[in-house]
Amino acid sequence: MSKLNTAWRPVAAAACFSLLAACSQHHLFSRQRDIIVYQPSGQSFVSMQTTAGKVLAAPNGMTLYTYDKDAEGKSTCYGDCAQNWPPMLGGATSKEADFLTLTTRTDGTKQWMANKKPLYTFAQDKRPGEVKGDNFHNVWHVVRVQ
Repeated sequence: MSKLNTAWRPVAAAACFSLLAACSQHHLFSRQRDIIVYQPSGQSFVSMQTTAGKVLAAPNGMTLYTYDKDAEGKSTCYGDCAQNWPPMLGGATSKEADFLTLTTRTDGTKQWMANKKPLYTFAQDKRPGEVKGDNFHNVWHVVRVQ
């Protein structure tokens, strides 16, 4: 990796954290992009206006959900559950920020959490901004943001 690419990482991380604080009050990136968390690939979480209101979404725009049966900071969704509700995984070098933190799954992978609740996408949501999983079986809920 070139020295230039390596040198920009700390600068990019600092910029993203600064934007995170600013974006909680202002919409800097139109109506979709206003929550920034440094990811190794340079992607960020986004907020999306949906039929369920403004929700937290994965970098690809897919709605993120929490599961009522999860314990604080711990996922209980594995096997068939994880096939239908894929966990929002972080990388080994992902950095926590504000209310977005990481937990370790039983297989050792890292999963993103919002306010200590593990995050998932829903397999039946096919396009960014869909919220088909909201209130599914009264235990799955979108993550609302302001």
